[in-house]
Amino acid sequence: MYRQFVLCLFLLCIIRKTTSFICLSSKTNPGVHIPKDFGPHTNNFGSEWTYLTGNFKSQTNSIIHSTINLCEEKHLKFSFFIAVFYDTIGKNHVVNFGLTVISQKFHYNQTDISPHGEISNVKKGQLWKSTFSGEIITFSVSQINPTQTLGSIGTQYLLQINDKSSNISISLLGMDQAGVLYHGIHGFFQGPSNCSGYEYFSLPHLLSAGTIIYQKQVYSVSGILWLDRQYGNAPSFNGWYWYGLQIDDVSMSVYTFHTENNTILQDLTAVNILSIHKPTTKTLKGSNVKIKIRSTWKSPQTSIFYPTSVEIHIPHFGTITTEPFIKNQEFVSNLHGWPLYYEGFVHIKLSNIGYKAKQTFRKKFLLQHQGNNEINGYGFQELTDFNKNNLI
Repeated sequence: MYRQFVLCLFLLCIIRKTTSFICLSSKTNPGVHIPKDFGPHTNNFGSEWTYLTGNFKSQTNSIIHSTINLCEEKHLKFSFFIAVFYDTIGKNHVVNFGLTVISQKFHYNQTDISPHGEISNVKKGQLWKSTFSGEIITFSVSQINPTQTLGSIGTQYLLQINDKSSNISISLLGMDQAGVLYHGIHGFFQGPSNCSGYEYFSLPHLLSAGTIIYQKQVYSVSGILWLDRQYGNAPSFNGWYWYGLQIDDVSMSVYTFHTENNTILQDLTAVNILSIHKPTTKTLKGSNVKIKIRSTWKSPQTSIFYPTSVEIHIPHFGTITTEPFIKNQEFVSNLHGWPLYYEGFVHIKLSNIGYKAKQTFRKKFLLQHQGNNEINGYGFQELTDFNKNNLI
């Protein structure tokens, strides 16, 4: 997700020592190559990172062990994200980690910078692994079945996160059900200037199960992981809206940028779609997509207004309405100068269903919802660089 580029500009002052970056353009960069682009890139890119988010639900009788009450039963919904950044030799990671317990309206976030991580090189027949062990957060994500090609349907991945400051731990095994979602032209997206492109791909549908340790209790959970890989050079823009949305077996990414006065940059809007039953990326024209703010939430900590509920109108596809499950999902780092984010779980509704949506969803799914004015789903949104004065 290129939504991290503003953050990466800040990070360059911390972890990058080069002042000249390789030119990324449609002429020099043909797009993503799987599986090698899972590995690190030693080129002088402005940024490179791995990002994961997930939405999970605890199972009935889900508490495996509790230090508080062995007989206690709870049914919780969890949402989390974690971001890992790499320097030019695949080390010096920076991690953002956040967890939201939706049913308890609990939100937690943490930042950890430490030069103690690495990402393995990827060649045919080799495993991919990204690891980080900081002062606060330990993180790893890796392929576990060497007979499968990275990025192919059926490949399994193991995710492990441990936050020492909060005693929150996550361990999940995910299987890829849809393959690779490419952003732009086969993973290449041209920025606003000739050399400000980037390459970006996602694994949006990793069907996962495992455990989450929260408040000294171990929960058995299941849900969907969404994994992103991106590298490139930072375009000049102020902030962005980013949405990872899921309805039935369809995953969608919708994102756009905005200026300092919160004007959306329509030409940089993108819509990409991947489904399990049609595992080939479909890209819709983004310049005609309209995003309308429905309501905002004012942070009591930073006084920033975030557009937490929006309508996304995609011509001939439909109108997607987003609504956060809980209001406060702001990411506020303890590091001075760190950008402010809003990242969290959203409920979505698709209405005014057009022919492009009908071409996207399974016929059986559409028949089940025949006569319905709306189709429900869920997703994850990231919003950043909104000022205190110019929004609504």
